[in-house]
Amino acid sequence: MKKTRILSLIMVLAMVFALTAATATSAAAADDVYELKFSSSQVEGTWLGDLIDEYGQMVDEATDGRVKLTIFHNNALGAPADLWTMLTQGGLEILNLGIAQAGEFPITDIVQTPFLLTTPDTAGEIMWQLLEEGKLPEFTDNMHVLTFLPTDMQMFATVDDKLETIDDFKGLKIRANSGQLITAIEALGATAVPITTTEVFMSLSQGVIDGAISSPSAMTAFTWQDVCHYLYALPICTGMNYIGVNLDTWNSLPEDLQEALDTVSREFYDIYMEKNNAAQQESIDTMVEAGVEFVEFDDATVEAIKEATGSMLDDLAESLNDAGFDGTDLVAEAREIVANSQFEQ
Repeated sequence: MKKTRILSLIMVLAMVFALTAATATSAAAADDVYELKFSSSQVEGTWLGDLIDEYGQMVDEATDGRVKLTIFHNNALGAPADLWTMLTQGGLEILNLGIAQAGEFPITDIVQTPFLLTTPDTAGEIMWQLLEEGKLPEFTDNMHVLTFLPTDMQMFATVDDKLETIDDFKGLKIRANSGQLITAIEALGATAVPITTTEVFMSLSQGVIDGAISSPSAMTAFTWQDVCHYLYALPICTGMNYIGVNLDTWNSLPEDLQEALDTVSREFYDIYMEKNNAAQQESIDTMVEAGVEFVEFDDATVEAIKEATGSMLDDLAESLNDAGFDGTDLVAEAREIVANSQFEQ
């Protein structure tokens, strides 16, 4: 009997010690501060660079100072391909980059297919829905997505050649930064030239290329208005940027911090989209004020351009099928979202 009491006492004491240790560990975890390196592709001092800085402040406030971001703008930590490797292999905690800059994102090419949609808001709808349904392994296999950042709608800009009909594209050299845009340019009879964003201005000014596709906010960030004479009022597609966390880093964070980061990142998405939409018109105004002519194609030319590129989405579906994805279902879902989107009405 005495022996039984002693064993019971030992078990009670063991439980008390275990509970005390767990409580101490939880308290220590609650006090831990996570300092994370954040590489951003945005240019410091631009509206989007400033907004990324604001995001860092939002994260600090949302986590009561327990997550602090050290932000490096303009890919200061390395070339995009190197940054992608750093993120996926653990040398970098958080990355903001465009999908055209590094990595492979075949499913996301859906929202970069010309003339599927007319607003970045719709592109965001597609991305969030596919993510929530577990249909974006190109992201989830490599990171935890904090937010998507669809660019303002991409458009054509040219230096000296004014485009008025589809025939005017023939023989021109036009910069593109994604596989879908390269295909579209070639379908229009022009030659696609892949050039990184930072090299476009020099290429335009030296005649290496005759024009380029990008978003108006990117154009003004890199002062294309100083070299281009024409901007075309035809929304082509959106580019897709993201903010993602290294998976090991994400899994090391306490659950309450994960929830806080997800919540504040969706709040940031809403702030970003509002400013992004305003920035598109402001950037167009900036270019026009600098002397760039804002050209509207006639209906016949718009229809001819869309007809020339009209098979691209179905071609992408087949390509995704061949790669082992359900491309037919993914493209059908994207089309359904566009058809029902409040932003496309």
